[in-house]
Amino acid sequence: MQLFRETLRFGYWTARILRQFLRVRPGSTLLTIASTAIARITRILAFFLPLKVILLAGSPGVPRYFPFVSPDAKTEWIVGLTVAAFIAYGLTLLLQSATERWSFDAGREILRGANQISLHGRQEEEARSVFARFSGVIASGLFIALSALLLTWLNPALLGFISVSVSLLYVFTAWALRGEAVPPPRLKGRIQKNLNAYLGLFSTLIFFGAFVVILAPFLLDRGGNILIALLSVLLTQQILGNLSSIAKTGTALQASRARIDPLVYPNVQLQPRGPKRATPAFQVVFAKDRRQRQSLAALARVEPIDGDINVCWEDSTFRGANTLHIVQHDRSGRPIRHYQQQIFSPAQFDLLENEAVLFQHVPRERLKAPRQYTSFEDAGFRCQIYAYGDATPLSKKKFRDVRDELLRHIWAYRPAQGLIRSYRGSRAMLHQRLTTKLCSRLNMVTDTPEEAEILDHWMAYLPEIRKIIQKQPLVLHNPDMNRNTVVRDGEDYLIMTWGRWVLEPLGAAMFLNGLYSKGSEFLETLRPLRPDFRKCDWAADLRIAALCGQLEQQILREQYKAALGTIKVIRSHHPSITESGSSRRAAC
Repeated sequence: MQLFRETLRFGYWTARILRQFLRVRPGSTLLTIASTAIARITRILAFFLPLKVILLAGSPGVPRYFPFVSPDAKTEWIVGLTVAAFIAYGLTLLLQSATERWSFDAGREILRGANQISLHGRQEEEARSVFARFSGVIASGLFIALSALLLTWLNPALLGFISVSVSLLYVFTAWALRGEAVPPPRLKGRIQKNLNAYLGLFSTLIFFGAFVVILAPFLLDRGGNILIALLSVLLTQQILGNLSSIAKTGTALQASRARIDPLVYPNVQLQPRGPKRATPAFQVVFAKDRRQRQSLAALARVEPIDGDINVCWEDSTFRGANTLHIVQHDRSGRPIRHYQQQIFSPAQFDLLENEAVLFQHVPRERLKAPRQYTSFEDAGFRCQIYAYGDATPLSKKKFRDVRDELLRHIWAYRPAQGLIRSYRGSRAMLHQRLTTKLCSRLNMVTDTPEEAEILDHWMAYLPEIRKIIQKQPLVLHNPDMNRNTVVRDGEDYLIMTWGRWVLEPLGAAMFLNGLYSKGSEFLETLRPLRPDFRKCDWAADLRIAALCGQLEQQILREQYKAALGTIKVIRSHHPSITESGSSRRAAC
């Protein structure tokens, strides 16, 4: 990144944007910029005037730094300055409110002038934000220029110190951000990742240095003026704050340029956005040659490599990660082993952490999870290399044949109490998620007396239903288990991801895995696997949890009429619960 070049590019872009704003809405643009700048001036007055009042009121006479106040008019000046402070504060609020209104109107007009077809659902709000942020940047620059002119008269030494300090900071930052290396050097990476903290730190250092400059006339007995000193402190704080605001806002605007230009210019089209992890850094880090070296080095640290390694891109078969297919060849070129490298961006680190918690309590092989050979971090991305069996996902027919056996194998594991405690500490179980508040969303769709009566009965007996669900055995459910994430491993199978595992009551898990239509028959095959399965009954309790799992999904998807239909099905199957209110003892 070349900071000098990027600064010039942003300045030129801002000038072009301002020209477009002035062409479409000249009045609103000028009013917004002017009112934003004036609001910052009145904000300073709203802080400065009360300080003058306190100094004047707290002195026995009239201090020498109030030469324009006569002793006879001291009280009138105190009252007048107090009123002026209130007016300044009120004017600040009024200007801020007017700026928001003008920004909304101008943003909408600019959007209409640039596009006849809607770009996305929040385009008007985004156009308002773009107009307000660009206007704010220009107003900040205008305010800084006016403040510098004032300091030229009030305290030129302070202005010189601030100018030199900010210039040195800019040069240092340009040096730190130089180059385009990926991954970036540590200092560059920290600045880019923590820009707010970086600017805040150096703004604070410059402010304290400026404070020493302001104090110098008093310390050196050169006749310092308290009012000028107080005003200098406020101006310094505002100048540094506005400079930081320009840097942060400019960085954010530049990063969103591909979305901003289509909102402003008629001849610029909106380009579709790729996934957030598909950044230029990602593309460089995992380019063919580099990923070949990185993956080979990572594997060689834990596994003897005899022969060649080929690292190929593989379209991921589950959400949240990118994947690479690593093939080890013998000396004759025959593939002898397959690995899968899973790549996670910071936004998806929770999947790795969830999986790690699961395998603290249960061995990986018990859940047919692949062996993990190694893990490493590269340019902020976490990578895991796993065994990959024969690297061929199952066909639809083959997966249908093996799915039930995989589920029986997984559900035969009875979750340890430690795992259940860890899960409940962070996630709600089905009986906790199926709340009165959730079900009350259906009130808005009860269009007939019959539907109202059905919902009333359901709400009355919801506590009883939740008790039935709570008593059911818990099983592990892997929502990512499908034919694309299951591969053959000799005579066995591997399930390549467990990052989204959840605990569900058996009945709900059967629904989530498409077993509702054969729930009774499938339960018979489960009974020998766990003692707590032997007490369960499909018709009496598991079916309730299955239907409640369906009900929850329908409500969350806003399929409210379908949810009422599910309640009717529950009521028809279990009249003892929804009508008499006396449920027989749940079998589980």
